[in-house]
Amino acid sequence: MSASRLLGAVFGANTGVMRMALDGLTDEDLTKRPSDQTNPIGWLLWHNARVEDGVISGLMDEPQIWISDGWHAKFGMEAEPQSMGVRPHPGPGGGLETNAGGP
Repeated sequence: MSASRLLGAVFGANTGVMRMALDGLTDEDLTKRPSDQTNPIGWLLWHNARVEDGVISGLMDEPQIWISDGWHAKFGMEAEPQSMGVRPHPGPGGGLETNAGGP
């Protein structure tokens, strides 16, 4: 199996599991921290999307969609390709208190 097929299978399976897990959750559910030591579900989804974007853009030698499509601005963040959520974001919603809109 090629690397691109493997990544496609992994990312596809991951997306399917996330969609099932998100079914029925509210915005409040997505921004709630289960404890001071954990990130909210929405932050984890953002982090996962950022890592996928970074991997795919690196393999394709293309700009990250996070930057090229202006998603960083929608989240009130800098256009920093290395910012993928390695450190937790401060605040009760993990830094996801913004209305990002989008598709």
